[in-house]
Parts: sequence; C-alpha cells; structure tokens
Amino acid sequence: MIYVFGDAEQVGARASTADGRDLMPGSTHESVRLDFWAPQAEVLIRVGRAFEIWYGGTVGHGSVESVGHDEPQ
Repeated sequence: MIYVFGDAEQVGARASTADGRDLMPGSTHESVRLDFWAPQAEVLIRVGRAFEIWYGGTVGHGSVESVGHDEPQ
C-alpha cells in the first residue's frame, strides 16, 4: 500500500497489525506498524503527522503515533 503525506509525498510500506498479520484494505485497527520500503522515507515521518492510505484510491487514513523501532506504548 502507499501512504500519502500531504499533497505529493507518497511512500510505500508494509503494514502489519498488532498480531503480526498484514493490514488488509477494508479492515479497521486501532494501530498498525509500518515498515517503509525506502529507508529515506523516514524523513517524512513525524509524530502527529496525518496520512491517507492509498490502494487504487484512498481507502483509509491515520496519523503517526510513534517513530522508531520500539513498539507503540
């Protein structure tokens, strides 16, 4: 899936749920872990930043709760 920050900042990432399964379009989760395909994408990611989830069109939205390799608190 692609995550869109702002108007033109698009970043690909693998999203997984708390139990380690892949995030599927149409599902709802309180939080997910994003592992970005390109390491340089992390410069876009800041706590509180909103994004849209794109999968052939906008399928969801969210905001960054934590950054780094630690699990969300």
